[in-house]
Amino acid sequence: MNILLTNDDGINAEGIAVLRKKLTKYGRVVVIAPDGPRSGKSASLTLGTPIYFNKVEDDVYSCSGTPVDCVSFGLTSLDIKFDLVVSGCNDGWNISYDTIYSGTIGACLEAVM
Repeated sequence: MNILLTNDDGINAEGIAVLRKKLTKYGRVVVIAPDGPRSGKSASLTLGTPIYFNKVEDDVYSCSGTPVDCVSFGLTSLDIKFDLVVSGCNDGWNISYDTIYSGTIGACLEAVM
């Protein structure tokens, strides 16, 4: 199984490293995450400015854009057919009205689209 993993807390967040390790037993995990925190970005995407991607290591990329940009890049530009997209795990709470603003949830919505 090919799994795309992203978050809104950034490539260096502890949660994404833990989740990557857990998911590897299910298949290949490709991480594409923002180069820094992007909490509260909702389903926003970057328009009008360049987005930069940096290959950190095999199957790990950082992105200057939003979580939605990460998912969009992964699904359209890597020539990998992903079976599953996972967004998280989150440093903060994603409950009640917070989900409207969550970049974690925004990445999920982009994958569904």
